[in-house]
Amino acid sequence: MALLIANSMLASLFFILGSLPHRCSGIARVRGRRPAPVSAFNFGYENHGMDWQMASCHSRTAQSPIDLPMEGNASDPFYFAYSELKKPYNLVHTGNTLALEVDSLGLGGIMYNDQWYDLQNINAHVLSEHTWNGTYQQAELHLVHKRYDSGDLLVVAVGFNAPLAAPGPAPAGASPGPAPAAFLSTGGAEPAPGPAPAPGPAGDSNAGFNVLMQAFQSKDVPAPGEKTAVLFHEASPLGLNALLDGASFYEYYGSTTAPPCAEAVTWMVRQEPLEMSMQQADYLRTTILTMTHGFGNNREVMPLSGRAVNIRQGMLQQTSPAVASGFTTPDHSQTDREIRTRTMAQAALNVAQAAVDKAKVLHAAELNASRAEAAIWNAPPVAAVPAAPAAPAAPAAPR
Repeated sequence: MALLIANSMLASLFFILGSLPHRCSGIARVRGRRPAPVSAFNFGYENHGMDWQMASCHSRTAQSPIDLPMEGNASDPFYFAYSELKKPYNLVHTGNTLALEVDSLGLGGIMYNDQWYDLQNINAHVLSEHTWNGTYQQAELHLVHKRYDSGDLLVVAVGFNAPLAAPGPAPAGASPGPAPAAFLSTGGAEPAPGPAPAPGPAGDSNAGFNVLMQAFQSKDVPAPGEKTAVLFHEASPLGLNALLDGASFYEYYGSTTAPPCAEAVTWMVRQEPLEMSMQQADYLRTTILTMTHGFGNNREVMPLSGRAVNIRQGMLQQTSPAVASGFTTPDHSQTDREIRTRTMAQAALNVAQAAVDKAKVLHAAELNASRAEAAIWNAPPVAAVPAAPAAPAAPAAPR
């Protein structure tokens, strides 16, 4: 029985390995939806993360976000290089935010402390998660990079404001709650994003139009846990270099801002926020507030706890920093998620194979025991050996 069960497990795992997704054509990725990952943790933003107790979220040692100071310690520049996004990309509904899934597109990344970090995704937050000297921005985008040989992350954070609405101050000692009134006063109807509009004159709802922010303005917002492919217009490709080139960034060591709140993140937060149009701001606000039951998706600011905050400048390197250093960037024929899935399945397969081997040993032992028992029952009867006569008693001694 044990052998039968183990063999069944092994066959199932072989089926899982064989059915894992392989890279499909660009046309297939453009048409239709594919399931997207949802966080393994069940959490919400009713208290903006102050009630999270899972994993490392209860720690206050090196958590993010933080309130960024007016000044920091000057440090060396860091180098980056991105190619323009002209391919279809996936817009993912993670359950609490929208994210551009670009890990399989090979857009480039950042060389930081002689290590290469590859761009994985770009996700949006309303309000901003970081505060700038006590002030929230209307939105914050996170460009999430992963080190090529480990799970360490480097996140570039950029604040955004619309020119017709001022950012709001961070409430002293209170949960940030909803967005500032000036940001919420544009009405409840969800504006149709439509094609990318040209920047308009001052006072126009399209003034401050931002190409990166427009990437989140999809008419077909995916359902929770799903993704939808979006065609980017080749006439106006998405470029990321302008976000970083020549800009100054606050650098500090912190955590992810959502569970598991792992303290394994280097943060680069742009000192000066960028502009987006009021139409873009209203669409992003409406979408994220709808996803989060009106709370937004910004975690409360965490204590600095003595951590150093440095100032670094981003510098574009025409030759990819990875190539310039002689480092060969990883093959993008498979996404990290697929590689991890295959690795886990292979590990499970190894465990199942070990179980099969052990079951075989147990089965052989049971078979030998059964044969030994059968041999005992089938053996011919053994003739009884007559008992030896008792020795005569010794005569009694005379008295």
